Amino acid sequence: MVPDEWGRKFECDGAAVTNSWVGPSSVHFTTKAYFFLIMLSVQPERTIAINSDRSMIGFAPSGCIEIVPENSELFSRWRHTKHSMLIAPTEKRLLNLTDKEWGESLPEFFLPKLGVVDQKALDIASLIRQELLCDGLGREESLESLITFFGIHVLRTYTSLSTKQDRNNSGGLTPAARKRVIEFIHANLSEKLTIEKLASIAELSPSYFARAFRQSFGQTPHELVLTTRLQTARNMILASNVSLAEISQATGFSSNSHMSTAMKRVWGENPRQIRHSK
Repeated sequence: MVPDEWGRKFECDGAAVTNSWVGPSSVHFTTKAYFFLIMLSVQPERTIAINSDRSMIGFAPSGCIEIVPENSELFSRWRHTKHSMLIAPTEKRLLNLTDKEWGESLPEFFLPKLGVVDQKALDIASLIRQELLCDGLGREESLESLITFFGIHVLRTYTSLSTKQDRNNSGGLTPAARKRVIEFIHANLSEKLTIEKLASIAELSPSYFARAFRQSFGQTPHELVLTTRLQTARNMILASNVSLAEISQATGFSSNSHMSTAMKRVWGENPRQIRHSK
């Protein structure tokens, strides 16, 4: 629903993000997902109306958040160049996250007034923007994780779930959970390994799993997955004559070039150099 020329986009299962930079304009449509708009530039004369003929007009500082529920009629206008991050999960994705975190259905959002600054939302949105623009290693899995963390933040902050405690206690993963997760990673390296998927293997909520995983392994799930992919690929290169393209596919890299870039960065050698060194 955002024109391609407005900025770079990323889409995954049940969510999309875009880094938008556009001159004075206006939009009027019905949303197909929940819209969380984080302003990265000041908007002195911001106009917005959600399911209403009455518009709010006011000052929107950098870092302010706007929330528009799914299937809402949205009208907005800006008279100055607008730089913003839009994080748009579907109701189904938020419902799934709410069930995993709190064991409840999706509650109604309390919509913030125009101009309310949310520093944590801005921090997460800034990390999403960095990943969106850099094309770094493990970009898709990193973006998926950040979208999940953003979803947990807005659910905790702008719904009745803000009064509820997490169902899990603090601490690391149990030995059994660690074993299940590591075995699953090794058995499914060629697949997309999202934090939600790994958390389900550990039978934990995504937010608790992320904290417990770091406490147990000293790194994030994304970092361990990338390390495992690199080491498994290196072992296959040294121990077999399987083509580099097949190895990159088997270990979850998007291409041989992606694998080569990762190995060069970590070990200073590309796959061909590693193979010739054996």
